[in-house]
Amino acid sequence: PSILLSKRPLFFIIPTAIIVTSLSPHHTQNNSMKPGLILVLLIASPAIFAQTILVPYGTSWKYLANGSNQGTAWKETVFSDASWSSGNAQLGYGDGDEATVVGYGSNASNKYVTTYFRKTISVANASSFTGFTLNLKRDDGAIVYINGTQRFRSNMPTGTISYTTKASTAASDDGNTVQTISLPAGT
Repeated sequence: PSILLSKRPLFFIIPTAIIVTSLSPHHTQNNSMKPGLILVLLIASPAIFAQTILVPYGTSWKYLANGSNQGTAWKETVFSDASWSSGNAQLGYGDGDEATVVGYGSNASNKYVTTYFRKTISVANASSFTGFTLNLKRDDGAIVYINGTQRFRSNMPTGTISYTTKASTAASDDGNTVQTISLPAGT
């Protein structure tokens, strides 16, 4: 999946700060590998008792913070992000709690609206999970794509989004509150 976060100016990404956290699937009992591209934390909860963390907090992410319009291809699993920068989460503009500070342009008063984040993972026994829990910190807005399909939108306007679309409102929590959503199996 891919994740795009945005601040007041926002596309699918968080201009001011992006804090990525976790997502969890739920297990059943099949052994197969399913590649996936994910830009947020994924935690798996096996159907019977246990949880499997697919993307732990602090893991490395690919990101692009240059103010460019990446269109829609960036969220697809076949997209090459080889030229993008990488860094460990928490990622953000530098308010003091980031592991990786991302660029926002030459003017702190006029930051890029969109920053793109990507994470590729492979899930063993994907069919054994009964569901997933996605945890995300965002400042100010975020849209999460998994394998090219939008799965979560937080503090973003409805409808079509572009790289100049801003978050619906300024996040009063400054990205400190975890946003959580449950996703069905097969996501």
